[in-house]
Amino acid sequence: MADRVDACVVVDAAFRALLAQDPRLGEQLAVLAKSPPLIFSILCTSNRADPDLIKDISEAILELPHFPEGRELLRVFGVNDHIPFRDEYLVGIRQLLAAKKRRLPVPRQTD
Repeated sequence: MADRVDACVVVDAAFRALLAQDPRLGEQLAVLAKSPPLIFSILCTSNRADPDLIKDISEAILELPHFPEGRELLRVFGVNDHIPFRDEYLVGIRQLLAAKKRRLPVPRQTD
């Protein structure tokens, strides 16, 4: 018999893909909570790097969706698009970190 679990954490895209493959799971599984929107990834450059190189890299990344090869690269990495960073994109992760700090640690079980 396969191991069973009571709950799990998954990204929304993976959950939707699972339901698309087997719609019956929608009757068996329930979303208990959703996090605030989170940024998928951030690409950073060193402030010591050549500013022209940083500009060229940024422009190249932003152009990826406009070419078949670029779209394929994004698809392979599971990325829909790249957009310039704005500080408000970190609001969701900051909310989750603040909520984590408010929680008490789970006591360890002793036998």
